[in-house]
Formats: sequence, C-alpha cells, structure tokens
Amino acid sequence: MGVSLNSLMTEAKTRYTDVELELADGTTARLRNIMMLPDEERRAAQDLVASVDASSDEQEQLAAVIELLVAVAEESDAVRAEVNGWPAVAQLMLVEHYLEATQLGEASRSSN
Repeated sequence: MGVSLNSLMTEAKTRYTDVELELADGTTARLRNIMMLPDEERRAAQDLVASVDASSDEQEQLAAVIELLVAVAEESDAVRAEVNGWPAVAQLMLVEHYLEATQLGEASRSSN
C-alpha cells in the first residue's frame, strides 16, 4: 500500500493545527504550529519556548513571550503591534493557550 505526500501533508496539517488570534481591529492572525515551521524557524521558536520556561527573570521571560508569538505568527508585524500593548498576564495567557492548543508544552522540550 502506497502513501502519497499530499495525504501525509493533509494529515500533518490536521494533527499540527495553527491557532487563530482575533486582533483588536477585527482581523485574524495565525499562530503557526511550531512543528509545521521550516527547520531554522522551528529551532528558533523552540529556543524561545525553552527561554520562556527556563527564565527566572520576569522581563526576560516577557521578552521571550513576545518574540515567540511574533516568531510563530504568519502576520508577525500585526501580532507584535497587538501584543506589545497587552498586560503581561494576557501575553502569558496567550502563550499558555498556544502551547496547549498546539500540544507543545512537553513535546518542545524533548524534540531537541
């Protein structure tokens, strides 16, 4: 039995979904699943996840949160402009939601 690349990509897109973020202006930004990013972007995003998890300095952690959201966003400029105006707790909640929705909380630590 053969497997087609198209069917594998369809399955991957179904399994490794993006998160849609409704912005204040009514548009939607996509936060891409880290596992669907090209190699270099994926490694950079995984490093940012590790920085968020490992940092004990609140300012460093928040900077990593914003950079992670921008790194995975398809509409990176719009996401940066949006989340820069948010309170820190909302930024952290969005990253937590993203990691849970994309199921990266544990997988991101073991994939290096």
